[in-house]
Order: sequence, then structure tokens, then C-alpha cells
Amino acid sequence: MSARGWGAKLTTAVAVLAALYLAVGGIAAQLAGRSVLADTDYMVRYGPYANSGFVESQSKNLMQSDVYSSELPAEYLFAQGVKSGRLSAWDPYIVGGTPLGGITNNALASPVTAPFYVLPSWLAPAYERLAEVVVGLVGLYLFLRRLKLSPPAALLGGMAYVSGAYMVAWQGWPQTRVGAFVPLVFWAVERFLQRRRIRDVAILALAVAGLLLGGFPSVAGYALLTAAGYALVRTRRLGLLAGLTTGVAAGIGLAMFQLLPFARFYSSWLIQGRGQTGADHLNPVTFLTSFAPWAFGGVASDGPQLWFLDQNAVESLSFVGAAVLVLALVAVLALRRGRALLPRGVWVFFVAGTAVWLLLVYRGGWLLGGLQQVPVLRAVFAANFIGRARAVTGLLLACLAAVGFEVLLRRSESPAKGAVPINPASASALGSASGLRAVWWRARPAVTRWAPPVWVAVVLLTVGATLWRLLAVGHRLAAANGTVNSSAGQPASATYDAEVHKGLLLLGAAALLAGVLWAVSRYGASIKRLDVVRTLAACGVLVLVAGEGTGFIGRYSPSADRETFYPITDTQAFLAANLGNSRYASTSEAAVLGTDSVYGLRALNGHAFLNSAFAALVQGVPGNPIPAPTRLQFSADVAQATSPILDRLGVAYFTAAPNEAVFGTHVNAVTDGSSLLLQPNVPTQVTLPIGDNVRALGLMPAGSADDVFAYAPKSANDWIEVSVSDGSGTVTSTQRLTTGIKTGTEFDVPIALDSAAAHGPRTATITLHTAKTKPLAVQANAGSVALATVVDPGDDDLRLVHAGSSVIYERLNALPRIRWASSAVVVPNAAERVRLLASGSLDTSTVVLNSGTPLSGAGAGTGSVTTLTDGTDSVGVTLNATDPGYLVVADSDQVGWSATVDGKKAKLVPADQGLVAVQVPAGTHTVTLRYSSPDGGLGGYASAATAFGLAGGVGVETWYARRGRAVTWEFGWLRGRPKGTVAVGPGPGPHPESEDSEEMGVGGELGEADVGAADVGAASGSAADADETGGGPDVLADAGV
Repeated sequence: MSARGWGAKLTTAVAVLAALYLAVGGIAAQLAGRSVLADTDYMVRYGPYANSGFVESQSKNLMQSDVYSSELPAEYLFAQGVKSGRLSAWDPYIVGGTPLGGITNNALASPVTAPFYVLPSWLAPAYERLAEVVVGLVGLYLFLRRLKLSPPAALLGGMAYVSGAYMVAWQGWPQTRVGAFVPLVFWAVERFLQRRRIRDVAILALAVAGLLLGGFPSVAGYALLTAAGYALVRTRRLGLLAGLTTGVAAGIGLAMFQLLPFARFYSSWLIQGRGQTGADHLNPVTFLTSFAPWAFGGVASDGPQLWFLDQNAVESLSFVGAAVLVLALVAVLALRRGRALLPRGVWVFFVAGTAVWLLLVYRGGWLLGGLQQVPVLRAVFAANFIGRARAVTGLLLACLAAVGFEVLLRRSESPAKGAVPINPASASALGSASGLRAVWWRARPAVTRWAPPVWVAVVLLTVGATLWRLLAVGHRLAAANGTVNSSAGQPASATYDAEVHKGLLLLGAAALLAGVLWAVSRYGASIKRLDVVRTLAACGVLVLVAGEGTGFIGRYSPSADRETFYPITDTQAFLAANLGNSRYASTSEAAVLGTDSVYGLRALNGHAFLNSAFAALVQGVPGNPIPAPTRLQFSADVAQATSPILDRLGVAYFTAAPNEAVFGTHVNAVTDGSSLLLQPNVPTQVTLPIGDNVRALGLMPAGSADDVFAYAPKSANDWIEVSVSDGSGTVTSTQRLTTGIKTGTEFDVPIALDSAAAHGPRTATITLHTAKTKPLAVQANAGSVALATVVDPGDDDLRLVHAGSSVIYERLNALPRIRWASSAVVVPNAAERVRLLASGSLDTSTVVLNSGTPLSGAGAGTGSVTTLTDGTDSVGVTLNATDPGYLVVADSDQVGWSATVDGKKAKLVPADQGLVAVQVPAGTHTVTLRYSSPDGGLGGYASAATAFGLAGGVGVETWYARRGRAVTWEFGWLRGRPKGTVAVGPGPGPHPESEDSEEMGVGGELGEADVGAADVGAASGSAADADETGGGPDVLADAGV
């Protein structure tokens, strides 16, 4: 075996191993099931989990609350349905109900979400992440192989992309499921331009459909816009452009079963605060995280320095790796060789595209502002933060890095000094040229000679000056703003300096390896032993890329204990046993938004888009419990807890956190000024000063501030237990963590004694549970603990029924969620409807309609409702009424839902502002409400028709091909070749080898790569121009293939 062949195979083997290591190395524990790739260890620090022993839970990543409160619950719920043999299109458990599997929001139809449907939900996130990595890495590999880069370079590009900030920081969100398909779209575009077959249109359609089903339209728009620019650089032929347009349109058609329902829901949602301007962009200094990702702090709860920039780490991280940056810079500097490696215009596209997107993402300004005003582009650039375009910048930088690596791998063959090749045709043209053209031809040798060094100087000066400026600004930011989130007295500037120095060293190491490769490729052709140095340097670059990427993935990726994956506390257990068909509401501290979808508990709270009519109703609650358009949560405000609107919504229970003020009348403790020491783990008894209707007992810490503060930090090992017994022997127990306890501030322990003391006095046993030895002093009276009390005021229509990890109040005036209304009133104005519903003056048997005519004579009848089914996508009841009336369902079902009465279609009308009702005649009837796609199934039909059309086209093409007849995309007038266009390699039609062989690195010829009239230069016959069309016969020889 030759030295060159051995080295090439070793480089390829190292590239494959590096790619495998990067794919699994950073999440190996999660893939093995030893931990969960979800930030649930952060989730359990809040809500009922914190008071159930998880308050001290530490997390590797504090930046993914949206994942555990929105994305994971949706995937969990839908996966449970799939495993049970049904596709749940609706989630009834949050915000009054929200679409689930029928739209793109949670990417539930994306192929990379499939692990959730076959694996346990706690294990699935890791394999979903692995699927994203594999799809993204393979997609970019295939694209770069289509451009004739060697397998090691193509694999390096794939590694750079999937380990970049966008694909790592957004993991768990739908954003990365969109990002995984971006490389496949570019591959499909290039494949079609080369092959021009109907099956290639189908492949493009599948890639675009995967992109759109990922559920984040703005990123899909950025990718498609960039791919369109790439296509225009590659060709001007109308036939090919029409084929690409057809492929994209077919992809949209395939995804139409979710896109059309999404469009219908989007028009009905509360959409606020999403507008963007030219000033909304990433801080340029965050680009330093491209090689020093933790310069501005980390994301772990126990790290020395938390992220301290205004824009959070998910949005701001720009990591690609030091080695990737160096290789990308090599590609940019390789003005001549970089262009010669790639089809005409591709190098320019990569460089110019990267520059434009970097300006948009990090500078914004007039360029971004202008795009936000263009009618079609406004939907992409003005509705979402431009920082998400890091999906595209990451892709382009990865492509440049692969090109740079390829430049370094290939041997440089320098022409004679000062020689400028001019072919005979060009020389004869020069003789007859005149004017500006003659001037250009005469100046061309000088331009050709001096352009590369001038370009190198300009690029290096620009990069150096920018880096110097960013480093200075970053240090000032760290010194001025980074001390707030520092721990152990370490200033943020120290973290910044250490991380930047580490990043600069990695840049230096990458530059050294690149320099060795460049020197060997340029000067070592005659020294065979240098092939060993070349191979080792190439392997070093691959290892550095994989090592940096894996390190970043490993440090950023969540890794939670399995026991934190949505554990069941006493709060969920109580609600599951008592909620029935009703729902509950909660303060923001008492529950974690969105988690109720996992437990199957109907909550008014939630983290999802809200129907605008339903939101208007909820905003009638005092204090407006909608702080953001996708969040619904309450506060510990008795006015909210007792709002008549919650009565109409069927809210049977209201929960609060133990540390929040208990609703009721406060009665101060009687004290004689003395104090009593609560000894650790020693019970102390006291008779309750008030025995009836008690909701909380209060202690007044009386020790020194330092002594009391010892019990104030968050700790699962310090709590106060209160057990109350009466004459009958009944014991009611509760406890509260001592977190936040202060001297001179009453410490209330909620307890469920909201009833009369029917069996004599009540006696409390108070115990301080702790591993500490220091006692806790509290105010006393006559040698006993002085107790304050919070009692039922008698007029708030609440009853405290549970005190544990949460305090749960039963709402005594709540109406059934599914109820009978014997009369109706029509109020056409929305604001007036909300005022009427919030007033509490409306009779409970009356429903408010938006329009129409109420039933005549209705109001005196009675009716009973028996619920038969109350699932995710349907509600069925049997109704028995003496007179005509209305069945009211207090859900946000105004879009996508329909009703039947005894199997016959009935009109479902808006009711009580954001709810629904159906008119039912007297007698006994079966009423069913069912969710179906709000587009009437049109999207599904469109998707099916598109799939059949594509399958038919591919089938016809295959039938012709088997009979030796070539079929291309271009028919009739589209088939004509523009004057001056040349074809590179064999034309279309069947080939003896597999058309995919070249992409997978096993040989094959380059298909026809028509690039329109711009290719006329290739006909001149110069070696450089020939290389630009796709490479010569020895294109891969020196790269290890």
C-alpha cells in the first residue's frame, strides 16, 4: 500500500470515528438511560416539587424552562396517544384547550420526533437529539459530497454544523428539528440541479416537508430564502428553476395537512409583542462565544458564573469552534483555490452569504430594517428575532470550514512564477477586442497576480481588527455587568479572561495545524515522508473539531436524574382523586406551567398560544393573569381566586404555594414577650387559641437574625411539622420548609382545618425537623408557643381542603365545566360580555351568546347532564331537560370543534365570550362535541394528492428508465439549453453506477451540473475555469479518495 493511500484511508477512518464520537459522546449517559436529556432537575426546584424534597436540586442547564413546560408535555401526551393507538389532535389539559397533533407547533409530525413514539418518554429526548444530529450531519455530508469535497472534509462540515450553537442551544425545542433538515434541503437542490429528474423533485419535496413540519416557520423561511439564493447562483435556466419551485411547492403540499390548520389557528390566537425592528439583533460581542462559548458565563446552577448578558444564552451563544473558524478563514482566503474547488459561483455564495447573514444577525440596522419592510420578506424578518438565523450562519460557516479543510488536504500545484494561462481562443478574442473589453484583457494578468495577496491582506486586517475590538468590548462588559451572577467572590471578568485565553489557545492550535497542512501541501510534494506529517495534521484537525464540539455539547446538554422526570406529588394525587371533569387554577409559584398535560389534569394555567376570545375572557379576572401571550398564570390574590369568571370556567380548585399568604382573616398571636426554643427534632405541644375554621398557624421567630437565617436557605432537610388532634383522635398534619424564614416576620404553616371543631379543643404538636443542632427561638406566651392564626372569613366561598406541597382551596361557587343552561342573553360587544361575566350578577343557569336570538320562553326548565366521555378530542354527554336550552362546555373550543345532537349535526356557537354552547331541545338527547381539522380536511387531501402525484411521477420515470428511455424534468420548451452553456460530465439518464454512490464516497461520476449562461467561461478551456465547474480527474486523489 502506498504511503499516500495509507494516509488517505487513515484520515477518512479518523473522520468517521470523530463523527461517531461527536454524535454520541456528549450525551452518552442520556443515551444509556443513566440520566434524562431534559432540564427536569431545574423544574423540580419549583411548584409542588420543591416542597416534596427537590428544592435543592441542581441543574446542568437553567435555560430550558420552555422545554419542560411546553414541548416535553406536548410530546409526552401525544406519544401516550400513539402508543394507545390514537392520534391526539387536541390537548384539553392547559389554557382551556389547545391544538396538539394537528398543527406544526410542537413538531409532532417531524420524522426526528419518532423516538417518542417507540421509547419511554424519559429516554426519548436523548434519541430524538441523536436523530437530529444524524439527519443534520448526514445531510450536510451529502451536500458537500455533491460539491465534490472529499469524505473527510464533508464529515468535518457535518460535525461543525450539528455541534454549532444553534443546533445545541435550541435542543429540545422544535427549532432544532427544523435545523436538522436545512442541510438536506441544500443537498436536494444541488442534486436536482445535477440530475434533473422527477425523483429529485420528490426528494426536494420530502426535505422541504421535513423542514416545515419542524414547527418553526421563521427558521424554515431563512433556510428556504438562502437555498433560493443558492439556486439562482447555480443556474439561470427557467426549466431548472421551475423544477426547484415545483419541488418546494410539493414540499409545502406534503406538509399542508398541518400547515392549513396552523394558519387557521394562528389567525385566532392572541399574538402580541412579536414585531421586530432593525435594532433587534444579537450583540456583536456574543460572536466571541464562537470560539470561547463560556466567556460570558455558563448555564449550570452550581457553576462559578451564570450567564450575565441581557440576551439569554439560548439566543446569544454563537459557538462553532476555534478549528471551524480557522478553517472557514482558510476557505475565505483561498480566493483562487477555493473557487477552483467548487462549481462556479458556489465559493462566492458561501463567502457573500456568510457575510450578509452575519451582518443581519449581529448588526441589523438598515439592512435588517429594509428587509422587514419588503411585503413577502416581512413575514420572515419582522415576526421573529433574527438571532434564530444562526441556523443559516452555522450552516454556511460549516460549509466554509469543509472547503478550507479540502483546500489544505489537496496538494497545491503552483504555475510558473508570473505565468497567467490564456487559452488560444482568449488570445484571438483579445486581438479583435476594443474599448473597455480590451483594457480588461490587458489588465487581467496584473489583476490575477495581485488580487489574491490584496484579498488576503484585506480579510486578515478586517478579521484582526474586529477580533481586537470585540475582545476589548467583551472585557468591559464582563467587568461592568458580570458580578451579579458570580459566586465564591469570583468576578465575571476572571471567567471571561480565562475562557477567552482558552479559546485563543485553541485558535492558535488550529492555526498551527492548518499551517502545517498548508506548508506540506505546497512544498512537500517531492518529500514522501511529509505525507505522514500531513496525515497526522489532518487527523489532528478532525480530532480538534470533534473534541471542541463534543465538549460544548456535553457541558450544555441537560442531564437530569430520572426521578425528576415529572414526579407525582401529593398535589397531583389530590387533584387526580377530586378534580373529576372540572379544572383547577394555580398561582405561578404553586405549579409549573404546562406540566398538567403529563398528568392528565385539566388546568386553566398553561404555556401555549391562547385563543384570543378565550384570552379576553380570562383577562377579565382582576390583575390580568396573562403576563405574556403564551402564558396563563395567577397570583396569590383572593380577588383572582374568587373571580366569577373562574366560576364560569369550571375552576373547582385553586392552588397556592405554602410560602404564599394564606387567604383568610389574620388573628395575631398573644404573647407575653417571652420566647421559647424549638429544639431540633423535639415535639412541642400547644392548644390552638382558635379552634374553628383554621387555615394556618403562625410562628414568630424571635432569635437573632443570624440564628434564624441559618434556617432560611433552600434546604430539603429543614422543615416545621404541625400535627393537630382533637378529642376524637383525628389528626391533621402538615409541614412547611423553613426556606425564607426571618426574624420578626410571621412564619405561617398552612393546615386543612377549615371546619368547626366538633370534638373539643384542638391541640397542635410542633416539631422542627433538621440535621442542625442549633435551636430556633420563637415568641411564647405563658411557657407555650404563641400561635397566630388565619381563619376562614366566612364570605370568600373558599375552603382550604389540602395543605402539603401546595395549598389547595375548593371554590364553592364553581359551576360544572359541562353544564346545562336554561336561558340565554345576547351581548354583541365583547367588552360588555366580559364585564357582565366578571360582575357575578349573571344567573348561573344563563349563558351569554355573541349573537342570534335566545330561545323564546326558555328559563324555567331544568336539565341534568351525565358525562359519557371527556377525552382529548371529544366530549360526549347524555342530557335530560324539561325545556329547550343550551349545553355549555367551558373550554376554548371555538376553532376546530363541531357538535352533534343524537348523531345529527348541530350548530356550535360562541358562548360566555371564549367558550362554546349548543342548543338542545327538550327531552333526553346525546350530545357529542368533537375536534376535527378546522380546514375541513382540505390540508389532508392536499397532502395526499401531492404524495400521490409525486409517487406517480417517480413511477412513470422509473418505468421509462427501465426501458432505456431517459426522462428528465425539462419537457418541451424547457429542455432547450441556453446558448453558451456547457455540461460537465455525462448527461442525464440512467447510468451504470448508483446515482448515490458519489455522495457516499464510493466513486461515481459527476452528473450534469448546468449553471446557466454564466458557464460560458468554462468553454474557454482554461484549467482553472474547468475546475470551477466541479473538479478535474484528480479532484479527490490527494484528499484520500
